[in-house]
Amino acid sequence: INSESAELEVSQIEKNANLNTTFNPIRATDIGNDLSINGKSCSVTAARVKGDVTVESSFNAVRLRDIEGKLKVQSSSASVDAYNIANEAEITTTFNPVNVEKIGGNLTINNSSGTVEATDISGDVTIANTFNPVRLKQTSGSINVKSQSAPVIVSDIRTLPSAAEIDITTSFGKIELVLPAGTEAAVQA
Repeated sequence: INSESAELEVSQIEKNANLNTTFNPIRATDIGNDLSINGKSCSVTAARVKGDVTVESSFNAVRLRDIEGKLKVQSSSASVDAYNIANEAEITTTFNPVNVEKIGGNLTINNSSGTVEATDISGDVTIANTFNPVRLKQTSGSINVKSQSAPVIVSDIRTLPSAAEIDITTSFGKIELVLPAGTEAAVQA
């Protein structure tokens, strides 16, 4: 579906769905395969998608849940909430919060000047961020956080595989890292 500026709402699509518009909300639910959204200056809501989801947007909130495939969000100045993503997730935005919970694979976030909160991540976590806090809870893989002028807090690590690495860098902010009991670690500060 292509529109210059109409509000788009679709549901119960059995195959792939491609949605393109500007300036008005986009809502998609119960998609039977992959979902692609291009919504400049649009709010985006998608739920219950059987395949991969790709979102390109700007300036308005992106809300995604119950995605059975991979997730990729490329946005500018939009807040992003993602919940219950069965596979890996990659999110890029600026100036607004990113909140993710229950990611079934690796998580990559690049959020300049916005907070990042991530909970219940089954794979490796890679985050680049500036000027706002990063909070990670219930992770199960390697952790790589590059932050600037902001605190980084990592707690409630579920598991830390033997080959996992934790690399956290920040300037002008504290690093708080709580490792699982019995973890052997070499710390370099």
